[in-house]
Amino acid sequence: MIELNITLFIQLVNFLITLVVLNWLIISPIRKIISVRRSKLEGLNADAASFAGQAAEKMDNYSAALATARASAVAEREAMRASGLEREANLLSSAYEQAEAMLAQRRKEISDETGAAERALRTQVPAFAIKAVDRMLAQ
Repeated sequence: MIELNITLFIQLVNFLITLVVLNWLIISPIRKIISVRRSKLEGLNADAASFAGQAAEKMDNYSAALATARASAVAEREAMRASGLEREANLLSSAYEQAEAMLAQRRKEISDETGAAERALRTQVPAFAIKAVDRMLAQ
C-alpha cells in the first residue's frame, strides 16, 4: 500500500524537477526542430503547389498557342490552296485562249492557202482542158 509521508513529497518534487530539466534539455529543442521542419515542409509544399500551378498554366498557354498555330496553318494552307486553284484556272484559261487563237489563225491560213490554190488552179483550168482535149484527140 502507499504510505503518505515525506518521501512521497520528495519523489513528487524529484519528478517535477526531472520533468522541468528534461523539458528544458530535450523536449523543448525537439519541439523547436519539429516546428522548424514543419514550417520548411509547408513552405516546400507551397512551392511545389506554386510550381504545379505554373506548370499547368504554361501547359495551357502552350496548348492554346499550339491550337492557334494549327488554326493559322490550316487557314494559310487553305488560302494557298485557293490561290493555287485560282492560278491553275487562270493558266488553263490563258492556255485555252491561246489554243483558240492559234486554231483560228491556222484555220485562216488554211482558208487563205485553199483560196490561193483554188485561184491558181482556176487560172490553169483552160490550159488543162486544152491538154486533155489534145490527148483525147491524139488517141
